[in-house]
Amino acid sequence: MLKSCEQCGKRYEIDPLDIKGKSAKFKCKGCGNLVTIEKPKELLQPSETEPWSDSSNSQDFDQAFEQSNDWPEIPEVSEDSASADPGAWQEPLGPDDWPETADSYESMETDETDEMYDVQDSSDLVSDEVVVDGSEMQDPTMDIIAGKPKIKGLSLKFKITLIFVLLVLFSVAAIGLIASFQTHKALAKQAETHLQQVASQKSQEYGQIFNRVKDELEGMAAFAAKTMERDDITTDLGFGSLVYGKDGPAEGQELAELEKKLNSEILKVQRVGVALQSVVEKNPYLSLGYISTDNALTLFSNLGVLEKIRTLKTYHPHKRPWFIGARKSKRTIWTDLYVDAASDELTVTCATPVYLSDRAFKGVIGFDVLLQTIKDDILTLDIGYNSYAFLVNKEGLVLVKPGIEKGDLQWDKAFNSENWLKTDNHERNAIIRDMIRMKAGIGTYDSNEGVNYIAYAPIESMNVSMGIVAFQKDVVKPATDMRNLIILVLAGVLVIAIIIGIVLGNTITRPINKLTVMVDLMSQGQMDLEVLSEDRKDELGVLTKSFNRLIISLKMALSRRG
Repeated sequence: MLKSCEQCGKRYEIDPLDIKGKSAKFKCKGCGNLVTIEKPKELLQPSETEPWSDSSNSQDFDQAFEQSNDWPEIPEVSEDSASADPGAWQEPLGPDDWPETADSYESMETDETDEMYDVQDSSDLVSDEVVVDGSEMQDPTMDIIAGKPKIKGLSLKFKITLIFVLLVLFSVAAIGLIASFQTHKALAKQAETHLQQVASQKSQEYGQIFNRVKDELEGMAAFAAKTMERDDITTDLGFGSLVYGKDGPAEGQELAELEKKLNSEILKVQRVGVALQSVVEKNPYLSLGYISTDNALTLFSNLGVLEKIRTLKTYHPHKRPWFIGARKSKRTIWTDLYVDAASDELTVTCATPVYLSDRAFKGVIGFDVLLQTIKDDILTLDIGYNSYAFLVNKEGLVLVKPGIEKGDLQWDKAFNSENWLKTDNHERNAIIRDMIRMKAGIGTYDSNEGVNYIAYAPIESMNVSMGIVAFQKDVVKPATDMRNLIILVLAGVLVIAIIIGIVLGNTITRPINKLTVMVDLMSQGQMDLEVLSEDRKDELGVLTKSFNRLIISLKMALSRRG
């Protein structure tokens, strides 16, 4: 029995008795093509001619071929044409057509008969039967669902989409996070530098203001000392003053006796009062100037204040903190916060003792710096962030900060200011300790509002330190906004990347799925297939063209076989 390879035309001599079952397959030694050979019907055993137990599920190619009655009528190829083209398709010969002699067989050989391989060993033949287990036949072909191959595992489209999405997300996320981190770091550094510059600049400005107050006060003390030593002052300027006894304002007979006794001193103090009035009017940071002698003779630069003080029966200048502090320290001082008896507002006073040329103590002269004046200036600092400023003295007591008020506290009661050295916030306590040591710098601490910066610098002329508090969340807000924008962009990029990945995956996997389905149908014996579209110009287009040529070649071969 002779069989020709459909691919290269090589012919083989086969013993039909070696075929197990209805058909068998062997590989062509010339081109590697798998050749199918059928056992002649005359040699089939009765068991081999029985139909499948479940023909509705069988997809066997040989059964489909045997049951097909629709093959077209193809004209037979004459012996002359066959001998003229030795490499052309040769119809397998039946038993009656087998050559009786070797000479008859040799007459059919081509120029390549020396390479012909005799398939005599049954091991060279592969049975093409489908194994049947009971009544259910296991089809070796792949599952086809809705025109697509059923993939076990991750599909190629999913992998392409996943790779594309991950690549885009990683790139955008990496760039965004790096940019956000660098921006956050740069803004924090810039804020620290800016806050330090502002704190240093404003402390110097306030230092100059308070130095001016101190210099003017010490100048007035020197003027008062010289005035008190003069003996040529005899003119009454009519500038009102108060004379106090041991327990309060002198009245009646006591007042008359004291005024007579202190007449020369009253005339001298009047001239100091005129000078105080001029200085206070020219300095916007001063609310009041006054002097009180060792004899409790007291004069105010504002005559309206004089009348109010006259009504305070328990008021005595020698019991006020500014007089006690200056006399005790024997130098210029700045008081802690207290409620001013004249204005009924929180006040700090710059006071200095008055000494005559023989170093005899003659009294105390002072300037009130209204706290509201300092607050209006310090608390309106515009440094570009949500921030506030404050002042602390050398004991850690807060002199100025937002929300500090006297409440219902009266002038004759001590004002208890906050001590920021004694709080539960140890980080801020450490910063305040540096501030009262008259250091300059910047620090951070945690609070209910988050992380805060404190930039600080000393105001040595007042023996206080100024701090500026800024909230980190406001400092790095541009970086936070950038991060949020990056997240939104990342979400948009994710959606776009998924869409592009799916589209890109479809452009690759759709033609591959079509080819897979076509190959599967061909493996089941279905040859009446249409060629695929060849509109692609890439590698898949080349593959499609090659597959179309395969379909056409198989159709031509089957038409000749029919």
